[in-house]
Amino acid sequence: MIGTGKNCNHDQNAPSLHPKEFPILGTSEKWVAKLCADSKSEREQAAVWLLEHGTPETLVSIAKLLFTDISSQTHATCLDILEKHDVAASLKDLAQDGWLDEVKAEAENFHIVSRIVGERYLAYSILLGLQIQSIKKDIEFHNRTLVQFTSDSDMVQALPLGQFRLQVTSVLLSIGIQASDKIEYPLTESNMLQLIGELPLLVAPLFGISLKRLIAIQLPAQPYTVLGITTPSGHVYIELKDFRNIILRLIQNDLEKLGEEKLELQLDTSEAKAAFEKQDLDRVHHLLQTWPGLLSTLLKSPIKNELNDNQLQQIAEGTQMLAAVYLKQEKYAWAKETLRLGVRYTCDSSHAGPLYLALGKLYNQTEDYGESIGYLRRALAFNEDAFETYTALSDALFFRNKKLCAYLLMKEAKTLHPLPPPLQQRFDEVKQTMREKEIGWPG
Repeated sequence: MIGTGKNCNHDQNAPSLHPKEFPILGTSEKWVAKLCADSKSEREQAAVWLLEHGTPETLVSIAKLLFTDISSQTHATCLDILEKHDVAASLKDLAQDGWLDEVKAEAENFHIVSRIVGERYLAYSILLGLQIQSIKKDIEFHNRTLVQFTSDSDMVQALPLGQFRLQVTSVLLSIGIQASDKIEYPLTESNMLQLIGELPLLVAPLFGISLKRLIAIQLPAQPYTVLGITTPSGHVYIELKDFRNIILRLIQNDLEKLGEEKLELQLDTSEAKAAFEKQDLDRVHHLLQTWPGLLSTLLKSPIKNELNDNQLQQIAEGTQMLAAVYLKQEKYAWAKETLRLGVRYTCDSSHAGPLYLALGKLYNQTEDYGESIGYLRRALAFNEDAFETYTALSDALFFRNKKLCAYLLMKEAKTLHPLPPPLQQRFDEVKQTMREKEIGWPG
């Protein structure tokens, strides 16, 4: 027997198998062929022999019978043999057929949003962890609909409807199917999930496909895996690798319906920089408000790792400007989230320095000095504006009661530029305190 799992429920129409002694009359292939015999006694005799002597190769031959035009009795007998060898199991408890219906029942206005966005595109966004907050007309282009949503934070992001559909479909497709080709017995729900992959289980119902049964046979060279599925056309069997390809092809078809076959990240901050220099922050916000949505949905995509240096620079500049807008609006949490998003893209490049500095100063402003210290130390590592970094880091350390470290940083900053009056006063006070404790400080 292969595997050690308990037997799954099988078709009640399968003949009862009672092992009994009889001579081996031929090869296993002959016994497999007898499963299709017209005689019930021949079928039962073959089934009993195969139950006793089935090898992995023989079980594969039995599984392949399911792809052919066989009687319901032979079909039931084949499944019975496979299940009793612990290489077949029902997917009844693992299948996710009703997951979107559950969302529909719980989510207010689901049907309204679904009609605007499209049910499958909306489902794709749910699978990516996005939550649509509102849908409204674009302020400047009234013929365009703007989708506002949140991802893994409370910051509201926005994308035009067409771009939103393109984003969620492209990202879902680029993530692909994360699954294992190694069969682990027994065929528990966890082991079957590893084989099939979570994405096919969740996407299949969106196309009217229901997963019914998994057959997984470990051969010396490679595993043989088959799914029994129900489609709008009926019940069929399909090899797992082909099923995965079909799921990806169906998502690709939805992408092609949007008129795009490949998502490219196109960023340009030139107009926003011109508006920022004029302090036209409303214009800056209008130009960049879709960036967090664009960037956050691409975090899970391979595109993130294929960006060139110019694109990373654009991301750093754009997120800094948008964060400045949110600061002006006193939306500190949004400003932090925007800067952190920029860091997640640029952390390994030279463009990360200004973002680390901006984050450190922002956390100082909200008196979260513990967080500030980490970002400012990274800014130092990137040789970012030494004077600003020294003074900001000294602030954070001072209010964390690390006054000696703060003093030394202020002293270092003084070698670059005169300290601002408040900081100079603090420097003098700390220096005096140290002297009062009879600690000698040079200079």
